[in-house]
Amino acid sequence: MRSWERHYIARLKSAPLQLGDSDTDRLRLWRARLRSKGFVVKSVGDFDEPLRSATIVAQLTVGAAPDGIVGPETWTRVGKLRKAHARPVATPKVILGFKPTVVDCRYGRNGYPVHPTKRWDSRPAGRLRYKLGHYTGNEASFLADARFHVQTSYLDEGGAPSIAYGIGVERSGRILVFNDPAVTTWHCDGGFNSYTYGIAFQGGTDGPNLAQRKALRWLYRELEAGFSPRPGERWAPLPTADTVHRKVNSTSCPGDKGEAFYRAIALAFADYPSKG
Repeated sequence: MRSWERHYIARLKSAPLQLGDSDTDRLRLWRARLRSKGFVVKSVGDFDEPLRSATIVAQLTVGAAPDGIVGPETWTRVGKLRKAHARPVATPKVILGFKPTVVDCRYGRNGYPVHPTKRWDSRPAGRLRYKLGHYTGNEASFLADARFHVQTSYLDEGGAPSIAYGIGVERSGRILVFNDPAVTTWHCDGGFNSYTYGIAFQGGTDGPNLAQRKALRWLYRELEAGFSPRPGERWAPLPTADTVHRKVNSTSCPGDKGEAFYRAIALAFADYPSKG
């Protein structure tokens, strides 16, 4: 470990970084560390709520206490992370009849947390108008995101009912089903939560990798035809119209490459989605 980092860690022990701290060289080092690991944060600025949220996701990813405070343990553990796009990913071969692995993570299945009392509201039949594309913005696992959504007040005081995406696609191409289309999750805001079904790929500005692109193409056509998240269950067909997060809210999600891909696989892409 270099001498400057030993000094930095010693300083963090006596004076950790936390919400409300002013923009300083120390804080910029933490922002730079998060950015180097694939987390989408600004390079400068005070320790604000977006930085605290990114810090909590990073802590959940590395198994540190998710308190949003940067001490020596958080600094050191996050430093050992690799960027998601730097990891080798096994991609399925191009074969006729390709079908990715689908895992049902609804209602607390497969270790995904749900709130002990809260549940999503149901949406009236016919309300859903678009499939809406996201990215996670960093290398955090969907399980870390689920804990962040449910166990912190990021989306709602006391936690959200469950992870707010409808479906997630891991970097391996595996598809994780989080919520039914019949419920309204808080995944995009801008007044469009009731009209959209959120689908996210794990990753950031590099866009989906080959495995994810194949899985997402398959998933979109299956959703439009009637998806089977588990044996014996089949959903009604979802709308063929698609859009992305930044078309309904002020955000960079899902990045230029992510938007280009979602646009490419859409049967009908809405640059100006409507609620009517």
